[in-house]
Amino acid sequence: MWAEGFRDRFAPSQRVLSDPKRDAYHATKMAKGAKTTANFGAVKAGIRATTKGFVQGITRGTANQQGGVLVLTPQNEIVYAYRSVFA
Repeated sequence: MWAEGFRDRFAPSQRVLSDPKRDAYHATKMAKGAKTTANFGAVKAGIRATTKGFVQGITRGTANQQGGVLVLTPQNEIVYAYRSVFA
């Protein structure tokens, strides 16, 4: 599974979780769709990243699924949420 490769390269001492069915994305209402991938904000961010030397590698999973960050307490209360609106 490619999540293991990510962990081994970027976070070897951390637990990395994967959600192949994207149940968490649906439950937390993360953005998805062509409009989130092919829009002015995504193009602008892509140009900015490329000019700073960052190049996208192989796309794995659902290409038009945007991510985000949720910080939860041990009681599973969301104390911080950020949902990406474009790539």
